[in-house]
Amino acid sequence: RCFSYWDSPVRTRETDKLWILRQARKEVWDTPQGDRRGLYLGPVEDLLADFPRIDIEVPRRLVLARMETLQEEFSHYCAFADAYDALCAEGEPRISPAMLKDLPDWGENLAIRDRRAAIVAAHGAIGERACMFTEGGYCTLFSEGMRLKGRGGVDALIAEACALVYDDEFGHMCKGIVGLDSDGLGAADWALLIELSVELARLRIPMRN
Repeated sequence: RCFSYWDSPVRTRETDKLWILRQARKEVWDTPQGDRRGLYLGPVEDLLADFPRIDIEVPRRLVLARMETLQEEFSHYCAFADAYDALCAEGEPRISPAMLKDLPDWGENLAIRDRRAAIVAAHGAIGERACMFTEGGYCTLFSEGMRLKGRGGVDALIAEACALVYDDEFGHMCKGIVGLDSDGLGAADWALLIELSVELARLRIPMRN
């Protein structure tokens, strides 16, 4: 449905505000593994806790990679927040992470978030692989949003935000693939990874719709 939405007669300023609000919420408060602390607060708390252990128990390059991911994810929020604020009429409240935390989540998003957390808790590394492998839904929304480039106005901001997320999320998705050949997975492990990945992909369809 992503490609048909942009020119659909059901598209309005209010429908744009709703989906961008929800996407911005995901960029701050959702994670591939279902961490309830979110993409921003969770890593910040972990970095603070790990700081005294850098180069003792925690490799510096690991910390750097986490900081880079944190910057990427918050830049996604900023891009969608800019598009949301551009849609707001004078006097309407602007977006903020605090406002998004109190925003009631919708059922389809809760379903995939809670299932991700349960999968990681039950299946460890393979569960994490499945969550990363299905991250971003192969960028369907973002690749279609990028096509708005050149239209101007809010569409240009949406295209810019989608392009930014597309570039980063494709890399995040690949983290679910890199190293699979050296993990020593047996037939049962492969079957489980496939089963979990398909399950999460199926949950993503109603969430996006």
